[in-house]
Amino acid sequence: MKRFYFIISFLGDDINESFLVGRCLKILHGFYYRQEIKDIGVSFPEWSNGSIGKRIAFVSSNASSLKFLATQKYFIEMVQLDYFAMSEIGWCLLDSSNSAIFSRNQKGDSYTASGQRRNLSRLIKRAEKRGEIYKPKTNACGASIIPFCHKIPISSNENKNDYTINIEKKGFSEANENTFNSYGLSSNTKSINPVPIIFDGA
Repeated sequence: MKRFYFIISFLGDDINESFLVGRCLKILHGFYYRQEIKDIGVSFPEWSNGSIGKRIAFVSSNASSLKFLATQKYFIEMVQLDYFAMSEIGWCLLDSSNSAIFSRNQKGDSYTASGQRRNLSRLIKRAEKRGEIYKPKTNACGASIIPFCHKIPISSNENKNDYTINIEKKGFSEANENTFNSYGLSSNTKSINPVPIIFDGA
């Protein structure tokens, strides 16, 4: 399968990769809703457990969607200021040896100490409304396995609230929906869409 792409590289040594990825995802998010385009995904060619990497790739089966995205004001200004380097639009083949699924996974938050406290508080309140005393259930299967995720900070223009998106990397899947969520990611429930992770000449 043929996929078009362009890559943004973050320049400089003392940079916060997660913050810059969050800014790029926010631009894509706004672009999706203004233009009603849903065929652009993101890939992270330098992903590791230590860092999400200094490069983010925008991928689509439609080259014209990428050309439009590349003209967004934020990207152009960051290139002019030498904070970003942007590649030309290229193409590569998507196959099982050159792909991964990057998906949003917020379930991991429920396993943290604060997440468990929030969940316990909700269960106690529900029991009290029923006139019962909450009795915790034992987990016969033991502790849940928490998938590794990079936490990406995002800020909202509407309510000015800050939040994080957990991004998980998975292996290749034959599924291909050709649509992504508004952050360019696959969904664990609605759409599964592999993207290239190795790019020709990039």
